[in-house]
Amino acid sequence: MGGVKAALHFVQYSSVTRLVMLRAFIFGISASAIWALLPLLAHQHPSGSASLYGYMLGGLGIGAIAGSTLVNRARQRLGSSRLISVAAILLGGVMLILGGVDRLWLLFPALVIGGGCWIAAVASYNSAVQVLVPDWVKARALALYQTALYAGLTLGSLLWGQLTEGLGVHLALLLAGALLLISALLLLPSRLPDLDASGLIEAPEAHTERPDFEFDPARGSVMVTIEYRIDAEHLRDFARAVRPLRKLRLRNGAKRWSLYRDIVDRDLWQEVFLVPNWLQHLRMLDRMTLGDRAIIERVTALHTGNEPPRARHGVSYRSSRHAQATLTPTQTQPPDEKAMAANPSAAPWPQRDVTTR
Repeated sequence: MGGVKAALHFVQYSSVTRLVMLRAFIFGISASAIWALLPLLAHQHPSGSASLYGYMLGGLGIGAIAGSTLVNRARQRLGSSRLISVAAILLGGVMLILGGVDRLWLLFPALVIGGGCWIAAVASYNSAVQVLVPDWVKARALALYQTALYAGLTLGSLLWGQLTEGLGVHLALLLAGALLLISALLLLPSRLPDLDASGLIEAPEAHTERPDFEFDPARGSVMVTIEYRIDAEHLRDFARAVRPLRKLRLRNGAKRWSLYRDIVDRDLWQEVFLVPNWLQHLRMLDRMTLGDRAIIERVTALHTGNEPPRARHGVSYRSSRHAQATLTPTQTQPPDEKAMAANPSAAPWPQRDVTTR
């Protein structure tokens, strides 16, 4: 459950991932009509038969196969966001044709186009999640995206089935096509960023501070405080720079984030965030990417102190108390510096855990 919770936390503070999931959910609700109502459409056609349904489904399949060979070229030319919008608009038009036309010579080509549009949209959503999400949460983010897409398909199938009961299959398809067209046009301004994975290259940050006492690394919160000195003329730039920094800390594992200004020294600002435990803090450092570092560097570039921004780390009393209660008398003695130099893994402070992401 910890991995799922971390993924939900990441999605909550990742606007790009939320946008992909929202668009996929809305697309699934509207586009589900073509799959849910196709058997009824074939059955109610004047020449309706099982073979007609097979031909219709085959048309969608042929379109999907053809579309899969062209989707990469189309994405390079149009961009992922525009390709999704074009595919949704064309698929909406296909559903309008299915709902308003009975001629087979027109239905089959429309279904071929619909299959290509379907695979283009779904493949583009998949690519967006894989490219725009860091490796440590990629598999779980893909699972959440697919949950959103199939939740839309499920709800849409129920919706169009109920509407078909009262309105008929043709009118239900017309409504679904109109809804898909309208939603695609409304979502045009909410563009997805270009699929550039260069900012997601891992760039782990080393923790160089040596704890001065024993504590339980898996128990108790950790408070991280980073001090910045910001001149008054740079306050607006600083305010803009810390907004993405807040989202960065929270989506990488912090459970709370705040920014404080010293009441005596007005140029002194303190970024404070809480992490569930020390191991989680070390994982946050391992999750750093080049894009994350760029966000941090935009903030530190405004720091005017003679020294780099100072970071302090504090563990909760609960963590240190638990460790002290479980120490043996020999463990309370000062550490043997020579032994630690010969065997760093025997050091009394928590070692960095890089195996669990």
